[in-house]
Amino acid sequence: MDEATSRRLLVGLFALAFVCACGGGSQPAPQGPGSGAGIGPAGGMASEASGAQVVIPSGALSAATPIAVTRTSAGAPALPAGVTAFGPMFAFTPHGTSFAVPATITVPFDPASVPAGRTPRLFKTNAAQSGWQEVPGATVQGSTMSGQISGFSYAVVADGTDDPAQPVISSIDPDHGRAGEVVTLTGTGFIPDASIIEVDLNGQHCKVQSATTTELRVEVPDRAGSGNFQVFGPNAQLAQSAMFTYEVTGVSVSTLAGGEGGYVDNPDGTVARFMSVGGVAVDSASGTIFVADTRNHVIRVVSRSGSVSTLAGGIAGHKDGVGNGAEFMSPTGLSFDSDGSLYVADPGSPGGGGSYIRQIAPSGLVTTVVSSDDQSSIFFDVAAHRGDLFATDIAQSAVWEIAPSVGLVDRIAGNGDPGDVDGKREDARFFFPEGIAICPPVARRLFFEVFVADSSNMKIKTVSGDGTTTTVTGGGSGVTFQDGSLADARFQFPDGIACDQFGNLFVVDFGNRRIRMITPSGVVTTLAGSLPTSVTDGDQTTARFGAPTSIAVDGDGVLYIGDGTRLRRLSWL
Repeated sequence: MDEATSRRLLVGLFALAFVCACGGGSQPAPQGPGSGAGIGPAGGMASEASGAQVVIPSGALSAATPIAVTRTSAGAPALPAGVTAFGPMFAFTPHGTSFAVPATITVPFDPASVPAGRTPRLFKTNAAQSGWQEVPGATVQGSTMSGQISGFSYAVVADGTDDPAQPVISSIDPDHGRAGEVVTLTGTGFIPDASIIEVDLNGQHCKVQSATTTELRVEVPDRAGSGNFQVFGPNAQLAQSAMFTYEVTGVSVSTLAGGEGGYVDNPDGTVARFMSVGGVAVDSASGTIFVADTRNHVIRVVSRSGSVSTLAGGIAGHKDGVGNGAEFMSPTGLSFDSDGSLYVADPGSPGGGGSYIRQIAPSGLVTTVVSSDDQSSIFFDVAAHRGDLFATDIAQSAVWEIAPSVGLVDRIAGNGDPGDVDGKREDARFFFPEGIAICPPVARRLFFEVFVADSSNMKIKTVSGDGTTTTVTGGGSGVTFQDGSLADARFQFPDGIACDQFGNLFVVDFGNRRIRMITPSGVVTTLAGSLPTSVTDGDQTTARFGAPTSIAVDGDGVLYIGDGTRLRRLSWL
């Protein structure tokens, strides 16, 4: 049996065992540790007597935080010239608090104080509390305005007819090119100072060579991907260009470690052996790569040079401990968190037993975070962000949010029945949700977003902080592969996914044997791979994959891909 067939069979056996044992529909929640108090990962609301309030959704905070809303302007920067307040100012504290998913603030104002022909707008201070910016998408409800924020600050409803002009980008030349290409942006309202104007492409800062009020000359950043240039005005107004097509200079795909199937630790990657590279994670600070060797039931460590050793496990089972004193059963997904913890999706045996989320602390101690002893849930992949976890569940066709610090274990999307429906919480449906990743707020993404590879629906979806599931790209139509816009792109059984610091989402397109990239601007391209199946090192046109399933990206943009019994590396040239 080849590795490609084995991977899909593993998922199928898990699903069959679950249906036979439990049937469909809702199942009991997995068990986590005890819960705590305060506004933390479970969410909550804080308000003030005048009507100002903040609603913090589940998953926005990683730990219990004392939240306060106060009617005060003490400590706030002065409003810009020409900006008139239409109501009191409020402080949302503690300042510096940031949210993984958006919180909603509501600020009261006096509609009678708004002159005819002027529109109230919601303003907040920036992260440094040194200036003001408009909250995008804010709405009026009677005598209040509401909008979403990513961190705490001061807020006020105001307007400013004397604001500097809104920047406008009327053309770009050229409209395609490689990294380092100099592009001329023509328009109006630009800040005529190259040292302070901000220009981004897909969330990456562009070097500005020269700037006038009507023309900017900027350099295309490395690994930016196709997307829209964004120019920021004096008061955070935003201008966006037409699409710029990024031309990949080149990539190189090589085998870092592994070969034929087996179990061998060795400093020489060509000698080392895996049985199945089912999950990959990277510690970008050290460059260490972690591998879930699924069929050997172990977690392996791989250096950048290809040296392979065993971190934990060795005997199939479920046992906490250190090193080979710990036991795993077919570990698949991995995620490395900022505190040095490695989280493992340990689904168990398709024939029964339990399914678990495990933690490997920096000390090497393996502990169980969440248990589904009867496999009513089967955790397939996990994504960690500052102690908060999100996991895919192929038994319940669902996504779970887990906050170990306060005992939160919440099924935020899906209801136990397979399907393909966008919607909120239990109204959403997935069909074998496999890979999961968390992308940072860049470009069009205002907040951290959870992405899910809904494999058998051939789609990539997002799950928001309130549990709303939305299809991003992909789907059926008879076309199994296509690059292009989010609406046009097609995948065939997307599996592992990973996000870099710039918000680019990388997708293992298992059925097409390709590695795909989705930019924050919404363009899907192929980096490497093609059919027919083979294991071939090479460039973007010649490289081939045998059974790619898992993926991770380091701080330099290097991709590590689990390809059957090999760990492959994709580097940018």
